[in-house]
Amino acid sequence: MNRWWRLAVLLVGLAILGGGVSVVQAAEAVENDWLCLPYERLGPIVASAKEEDLLQLFGAEQVQRRTIYVAEGTEKRDVSVIYPYRTNEIILFWQNNQYGKILSHAWVKKEGTSWRTAENISVGTPLAELNRLNGQPFRIVGFGWDYGGYIPVKQEGKLIQQKGLCLRLAPVRQLPRGYYGDGVKVFSADPELLPDAVRVVSFEVTLNEK
Repeated sequence: MNRWWRLAVLLVGLAILGGGVSVVQAAEAVENDWLCLPYERLGPIVASAKEEDLLQLFGAEQVQRRTIYVAEGTEKRDVSVIYPYRTNEIILFWQNNQYGKILSHAWVKKEGTSWRTAENISVGTPLAELNRLNGQPFRIVGFGWDYGGYIPVKQEGKLIQQKGLCLRLAPVRQLPRGYYGDGVKVFSADPELLPDAVRVVSFEVTLNEK
């Protein structure tokens, strides 16, 4: 039986018996499957989780508060980091930059990570596989600058139109100069990039919108 069905059965059973069980206690009974589902969960981390839930799930030694800078270094964000400085590190952002209140989104960027999407996309997934999952080619913002490698959302395709998932791509080898810079449009069907000269280097998963 799927582990998350087992969790549902556990919750229902305890409710029938009159026993109380928290989201954290229930999640602890289920192995982390590393699955990232927009607006739902990140493994055992549900969208409604608070900071105290993270501490109970992973232990204080695996949950770290950290300050990072985004938007070309102009905006400060206070984040929670699970598995800090390890391969499976995942960075959690909080709405309105308020620790522990409402989760906003997660950022995964470590090579070799176990975190993945329902389509099995993770850091290192090659461009050819993204084309296959999307069902057609798509545009990519030119590489080599602060917003380089992102995929514009106003495009066609099953993958691109999925809400709550943001992929960032980068080349694994040096490409001709025409593929780099602001204002440059890169096309995923370009033979220069296929099958795997460009790969996923990070992805973000939305848990709650404002």
